[in-house]
Amino acid sequence: MGNFNRMIINRVEILKCDGEITLKNGDIFKTYIYELIKAETNQLLLDLSDVAYLNSAAIGYIADAVLKARSKNKELIVAGLQPNIQEIFEITKLGTFVKLFNDVGEALLNFKEV
Repeated sequence: MGNFNRMIINRVEILKCDGEITLKNGDIFKTYIYELIKAETNQLLLDLSDVAYLNSAAIGYIADAVLKARSKNKELIVAGLQPNIQEIFEITKLGTFVKLFNDVGEALLNFKEV
């Protein structure tokens, strides 16, 4: 089962996920990721560095969240993809319209440059 925690680092709102995102907790993930978009900051980060599995619904929620964030002039980026999840992002072409970073530190540097 996955755990979800929100935090702020350098004015970047971060949603840290760990474990697996499956049918059992997909609705909770959806709630957390859509709440992330409501943050006051325009800089949003989804940290998946401790996520071992994402189901197809979670991929859809991420894609939708990226589009919703953009419609509000916010940027949602993703960091820390495990190799199996990186492959899913490549297969689904999700990596073509969301910025992906190896780790949170690298992602935070991206926001510093903005």
